[in-house]
Amino acid sequence: MKQPRLQKIRSYCAALEKRGIAIPAPLQMLIEAASADDRDIVAASYVSMLRLVAEAAPADFAVAFGAARHLAEWGIVGHAISSCGTLRRAFEIWLRFADIAGDPLRYRWEIDDQVWRVVFLPTYAPGSNLARFCAEEFAGSFLRFANETTGFDGKNAATRFMHHASQGVDYATFIPGTVQFSAITNDLTLPGYVLDMPIVSRDDELFNLLVQHLAVKHPAGASDSIAHQLRQVLIASPEPERKLHNVATALGLSPRTLNRKLTAEGTSFTHVLAEFRNDYAKALLRDGTLGTKQISHVLGFRNDQSLRRAFLQWNDIPLGAWRNAYGKPSMRPVRG
Repeated sequence: MKQPRLQKIRSYCAALEKRGIAIPAPLQMLIEAASADDRDIVAASYVSMLRLVAEAAPADFAVAFGAARHLAEWGIVGHAISSCGTLRRAFEIWLRFADIAGDPLRYRWEIDDQVWRVVFLPTYAPGSNLARFCAEEFAGSFLRFANETTGFDGKNAATRFMHHASQGVDYATFIPGTVQFSAITNDLTLPGYVLDMPIVSRDDELFNLLVQHLAVKHPAGASDSIAHQLRQVLIASPEPERKLHNVATALGLSPRTLNRKLTAEGTSFTHVLAEFRNDYAKALLRDGTLGTKQISHVLGFRNDQSLRRAFLQWNDIPLGAWRNAYGKPSMRPVRG
């Protein structure tokens, strides 16, 4: 996702409109202005927009928004999370990509006496409406995330908030376990064993593919590589923005300079993009959730036949044959 903060604001606005709530005119103006820029909004602008969302939202909006989120919204990062081994590893990935998701909270977690405690504090104005908004959204999404990945029902979870409870909100609908307000900090406490609960959709081969080829963690010595940085941008960008001009801008370079630096590393934009698409295609084929037409759309191909031709050129094996050998059965029919 090339503009993670702006995309998050748009998601809030869509949810507000779904509930019949008008988007404040100042917020609309800020979004329109930001949309004209290739770069993402800076942190200060994001906080300003988020404050307008919080002011327009009903009391239960943030916690309901968080509790309704799904890993699929995280794109390729969501695939990595849902395929890794344990909740401990999944949470590490979540924290690593918090900035990509537009997350404005600071986190600290610790294990003591077989209890797992996650502290989450806003980076601004504790006690404000905005701080309440961010804290409640995180609590809702965190426990939803834990349930989606491991089946943990949250009954043994304890959530504490520094702010007062909002009148008329049934927090039990969105946050399982006990909920306490006016506490000294914001935190979630869960049994320590939850950390090592297995991910229900664990797929070691898929996870290793994503780790090794899609840079869910930085390969040793690759942090300064322009090709590696380019892959990071490709991972975080939706398909319409995986163009030379867009990714060069995201890296703070001109297209000509990016091409020159890639050439110096013995590669090219076309090669890195093709390698990324091939790896992403294999990850989605192995996952088995999407059919070939959907995968071709995600990867930016004109149609599924274009994807099939490219896949054969990349791997010297037809897409259907590779999927039959290595992938999970798709819910949609696939031609070889």
